[in-house]
Amino acid sequence: MFSRFFQVWRFLLVSASLVGCTESPSGPKAVEGGGHLSWERGTAGLTAAPLEIDNHTGKVVACFVSLAHWYSMDLGSLTAGERITVPLWVEEDTGTVFLLNDQEDRMPLDNMWCGLGGEAWETRAVIALERRAGVAAQPGQVVCAVEGEGLVCR
Repeated sequence: MFSRFFQVWRFLLVSASLVGCTESPSGPKAVEGGGHLSWERGTAGLTAAPLEIDNHTGKVVACFVSLAHWYSMDLGSLTAGERITVPLWVEEDTGTVFLLNDQEDRMPLDNMWCGLGGEAWETRAVIALERRAGVAAQPGQVVCAVEGEGLVCR
């Protein structure tokens, strides 16, 4: 499910190493021209906040997240009546919501949505992510259903 994203993510990490990469206890850090880019790894300082998504539409629903302002990652498709659990992590000090890849690199989420299969973008329903600094993260549940002509996920 995440393999294509990991290939792109690894490419970005290798590219960063070409501009001056050092290793830190929390993961690789890249520095370029006085700027600072960092990739932290692991769950230290994070709280698990898994999100369950239930499909109550009677149709196939596909769910996605956007990462790094430009990349959309497929979380999977749910048949009618199916549930998926998205393993989210939250940094409570900042309210930042993350997915972790197979190397436990922290990938901050910009947005999450689900849509009807085959037309996921056109029929998308945005899933609100709690992003409140200083507030304890909690597991969540979202139900996607058809209302009128559209899909809602709340």
